[in-house]
Amino acid sequence: MRAFRLVGPGRLALVDMEPPVATSGEVIVRVLACGLCGTDVHIKQSGHYGWDGGAITLGHEILGEADGRRVVVEPQLFCRSCRFCLSGRPNVCENLKHLGIGCDGGFQERLAIPKANLHDAPKVENWQAALVEPVAGCVAALKLAKIEDGMTLGIVGLGFFGQTIAQIARMRGASKIIGVDPSERRRRLAEECGAISRSYAPEDAIDRLADVAIDAAGSTTAPATALKLAEKAGTIVVFGYDRQPTTLNWYDILSKELTVVGCKSSAHAWPEALRLTPNLDLAPLVKTYPFERAEEAFADMERGDVLKPVLMFDG
Repeated sequence: MRAFRLVGPGRLALVDMEPPVATSGEVIVRVLACGLCGTDVHIKQSGHYGWDGGAITLGHEILGEADGRRVVVEPQLFCRSCRFCLSGRPNVCENLKHLGIGCDGGFQERLAIPKANLHDAPKVENWQAALVEPVAGCVAALKLAKIEDGMTLGIVGLGFFGQTIAQIARMRGASKIIGVDPSERRRRLAEECGAISRSYAPEDAIDRLADVAIDAAGSTTAPATALKLAEKAGTIVVFGYDRQPTTLNWYDILSKELTVVGCKSSAHAWPEALRLTPNLDLAPLVKTYPFERAEEAFADMERGDVLKPVLMFDG
């Protein structure tokens, strides 16, 4: 079985592996497509809180085939028995494992997956079906944002996540959506795609512009920009992350009486993501690559040339 593995810090390699063997409650999934996430790039470049530094197959945005069904894979493996799982908060499961982060993921030809983590794939092209997982992340962020009709939403970071959040927020009734990104190309694309009302470079962002601000950038400077955008009594949703520490003025949170919410995972968002994915215009954000060109896909994403690469295993 072929697998595209992270074999050391910054080192990727196409290798042969023994195929997985399904244990009780699992099924073998033949991977058809797998999206490349910013988290994969973070792990390759500098590690991740869930990675122990050993060789690993990355990839967690997975479409596959199992027992004759096209399926999408929910990559968070919850224990379903800790106090958080039992109280309806599996996102913070005490024993969480995550495909492509703490155990082997979807950049390989086959995986053994718990049956409970499989969902019937929507009837769309394979590359788009693979993106149900990141769409679920966007849905989770907007659930925490509690967008209502007529609200103004500010999005810091106009990569795949930021632009997808914008599309879903528009469907949910946001009247005005402001985007902030240092890249003129990303700002222009977001406006051309139609979900963004107006975009700004970070240095031009206006104070108190948004009822809700979502950090979808995952940079050390994005939290301060979100704090600037948020209106008094507003909400900030922390969706992106960077391993490096950032500095915030806590007085701004106090003086504006802001609510700051972390968004770690997407356990409760999958039904809506499965329904929404066919209705989203994701094609302008995506470029597909044959599985064998995975290294090229990583390089293009790291340079910022592509927002969402998807590796195709089925030609």
